Amino acid sequence: MDNDPRVGQSARVRLTDFSLVESARTISGHGQHERQFLDFAFDSTPLYPAVRAKGVDNITPIWLDGDEWSREAIRRLLGDAEPDAPDGRVSVYVCAECADLGCGAITVVVERGVGIVSWRDWGYQNSYEQGFVAIAGLPDVTFDAAQYDSTLRDALDRFSNG
Repeated sequence: MDNDPRVGQSARVRLTDFSLVESARTISGHGQHERQFLDFAFDSTPLYPAVRAKGVDNITPIWLDGDEWSREAIRRLLGDAEPDAPDGRVSVYVCAECADLGCGAITVVVERGVGIVSWRDWGYQNSYEQGFVAIAGLPDVTFDAAQYDSTLRDALDRFSNG
C-alpha cells in the first residue's frame, strides 16, 4: 500500500512546483534605484509578470538586500510567524519602496494540509480598510510541503548567512 499522505488527493489537487528566482525592478520616485528580490515561481514560471499584468506594481517581500523583516516575511510564509495582514492573510507582493501593508499588498491565505501547502483567495488589501479586493486570474495553488519548506528555509539560510 502506498504511504504517501496525498494518495487520493491527486484527482482533486494539482501540485505545483514552487521555487524562487532572482528578479529586479527599477523604482522611480525620490531618484531611481533598482530593487532586487526573489520572485515566486510556479512550475518554473516567475509570477511577477502576472502580478504586473493585473495592474499591481508590487514585488515580493523577499528582497536581496533584506534585513530582519525579509526574514520575517519568509517565516510568515512558513507558518513560523503570525500573518501580517488582517484575517490571517499573508502578504506575498508588497510596496517596492517600503514593504508596508499601508501602501497596499497582494495577500493570500496560506493553509497547510497533510504533506501540502496551499495559497488561495488572492486579494489586494491595506492596513486602513477592512477586507480585501479579490484578484481574478491569479491561481490558487498547492505545493508539496517538503519542497515548499525546503525552498523557503534555503532562502532564510541565505539571508542569515549573507
